[in-house]
Amino acid sequence: MSTIALIGIKSGMTAVFKETGEVIALTLLKVDKNVLLGKRTVKKDGYNALIIAGGGEKKDSRVNKPQLEVFKKGNIQSKKVIKEFRINVDIENISDQIVEFELVNEIKGSLIDVTAVSQGKGFQGVIKRHGFAGMPASHGVSVTHRHGGSTGQRELPGKTFKLRKMAGRMGNTKITIQNLRIFDVNADLGIIAIAGSIPGHNGTIVYIKDSIKSRSKSSNFIINGKDLKSSADKKMEDN
Repeated sequence: MSTIALIGIKSGMTAVFKETGEVIALTLLKVDKNVLLGKRTVKKDGYNALIIAGGGEKKDSRVNKPQLEVFKKGNIQSKKVIKEFRINVDIENISDQIVEFELVNEIKGSLIDVTAVSQGKGFQGVIKRHGFAGMPASHGVSVTHRHGGSTGQRELPGKTFKLRKMAGRMGNTKITIQNLRIFDVNADLGIIAIAGSIPGHNGTIVYIKDSIKSRSKSSNFIINGKDLKSSADKKMEDN
């Protein structure tokens, strides 16, 4: 299995029909060429992680100088997003070279966790935000049909407790959907079709990583379908 750590852009939804007539909703993600900029190791940093850049290209004039130097070092165009993906495999011997990823069909069928920012819905009342039933719409109810009702107590404790369900801002929060499956991969177009829905509107940046609950055994060196063994390890195997 390949360790998956990708940055994509939500591009819309579609559906496919099985022979049995069952409909599968698919979310399409545009995965521009991702770049491995570096790594974090247990020996040096206390944890294992990959530093991935993606989400489309960005003008060099809009990138700060430290990041720009890293991109120039790898002779690649600057990217919009740089993200650190923590992983549970040993990557001590992965090559330190800056590597560009292209989509491969080997990740098809893999279970993944997807993280994105949900659509913002502004300031909403308790009925839409929390699913309250509302007051009766009969005689005697004085313009309180959609009110939240009592939110506090009497003299004791004399306050409203924290986390009380009330009206407020809804949406625009980071959400992770677990155990989604990669339904199909089109490497030529850079498109991943994922079975199920993903938070956010079209154009939202989406982070794709291995499912934390699938417990699949990943190779230490195969990242996004690409072998990233260091040159020293490859020479040892050849000998």
